[in-house]
Amino acid sequence: MPAGVGMAAIVAVVRRPTLWLTAASLAGRIRPDQGHDIDAFLCFRNQTQRGGDGLGPPDAKDLVQFVMWAKKWDQLTKGALN
Repeated sequence: MPAGVGMAAIVAVVRRPTLWLTAASLAGRIRPDQGHDIDAFLCFRNQTQRGGDGLGPPDAKDLVQFVMWAKKWDQLTKGALN
């Protein structure tokens, strides 16, 4: 689990089985070993959603909404770039 993601946010996604595949896919796309800084990404997401300094973990609602958006985006763009 990324350091910046709180347990409540993880539980909120786990309670929605329809989001599991998308959440796993996102976890695979945003990884430190691929040069991504997870904490910087979460800070950016927090800043663009709530303003301020972006510090602190995303709340459960924010994480669920992001995973739902990513799922819909993947559905809409599937094959669009091929």
